[in-house]
Amino acid sequence: MTEKTEVKVKSLVEALNLFQQDNIRASKGATNPFFKSKYADLDEIIASVNHGTKYGLSFTQTVDFESHVVADKIHTTQFVRTTIYHNSSDQCITSRCIIAVKGNKFDDSHAIGSAITYAKRYSLSAIYGLATDDDGNANSNSPKNLPQSGGWTEKKTKMLVSIQEAIDSEDYAKAKQFIHSSKAGDILEWFKLNKPSEYEELNQQVQSLIEVIEDAEHFGTSND
Repeated sequence: MTEKTEVKVKSLVEALNLFQQDNIRASKGATNPFFKSKYADLDEIIASVNHGTKYGLSFTQTVDFESHVVADKIHTTQFVRTTIYHNSSDQCITSRCIIAVKGNKFDDSHAIGSAITYAKRYSLSAIYGLATDDDGNANSNSPKNLPQSGGWTEKKTKMLVSIQEAIDSEDYAKAKQFIHSSKAGDILEWFKLNKPSEYEELNQQVQSLIEVIEDAEHFGTSND
């Protein structure tokens, strides 16, 4: 039986750099019956990132939540916290991925489980920089339902403006509704399929707006 030999690496950044040089790709072995597509499930993602153990990398994933009081109402945000550790240096990095339950059906255990699994897959592959494709656990529509024409650039601009206006007016609940709406999901899906480079920029913009909302809510709660 062959034992794995750990490569001595001084820092977390160097370990991640070596892992990414290996160009590990998660194979799409699972089938989504709704979208009739292949995707890499959580087991495959975990198996792929575990190649990093030879560089001293390991990870944990936990489900957590934060509650904020906005306009005398309690708003709870659930998220998956993913942390990468480096054995030799004791360094770590952490990321959070919001658990977006489709239709806000938090009384539906299947919907919650699916959303948690997706958040784990997405955040784990993202923090490792793992090459993989997205899947049907996402809250987006089938590509066949999204027409090529339809003013998608204008829709994108209106969406971003609406979210920013809600933030400026401190209506964070409304801003979240815009972000997690089916229309926003359609816009992100269309750009992902048709203009990947613009999709990456758009996705980063939306994530930045989410962080602004979370920071504003946290700051408001701290001052209460």
